[in-house]
Amino acid sequence: MTLNRVVQRELDSFFQKITSSDFTIREATKGAFSQARAKLNAWAFVRLNEVAVDSFYNGAGYYQWNGMRLLAVDGTRLMLPNQPSIKEEFGECSFGPNADSPRSLAIGSMLYDVLNQITIDAQLAPYKKSSEKVLLESHMGKLVPNDLLLLDRGYPSIVLFYQLMARSIEFCVRMKGSW
Repeated sequence: MTLNRVVQRELDSFFQKITSSDFTIREATKGAFSQARAKLNAWAFVRLNEVAVDSFYNGAGYYQWNGMRLLAVDGTRLMLPNQPSIKEEFGECSFGPNADSPRSLAIGSMLYDVLNQITIDAQLAPYKKSSEKVLLESHMGKLVPNDLLLLDRGYPSIVLFYQLMARSIEFCVRMKGSW
């Protein structure tokens, strides 16, 4: 079974349910779905997440630790599909024993509320042009006083500590003993 068949079956099932039909009439093809998906603006998903997060925290109560939101940031590297548009956006890095296997890579970062299991912010950037520390800077606007930010050992810097203290953000950072 191929992914294309799965997509078409899901589309047929979806339209059958929303039209309350007893039988399947092809309302949309997998090709039309794929073309429409390519036109989606990523900004819409960012904004939808912002609205969901704001609604969550402004609604009913949520879990806190000692009166603070317990937030963590971590990054990851992602190997991306070998597509021309992805290569154009993210570039290529060479891998393999002889550095003869070029692949597109991204670096991702997520600001996460660990008690309430909600992603507050996520960032994605080309691997060669960014770092976990740079992406952390883009998360800073989502932090508020009475947050406790948990960071791994790749993040410590005097500048970061100063920025967090200036904004009344509490933090706990895993560091090497020699730091």
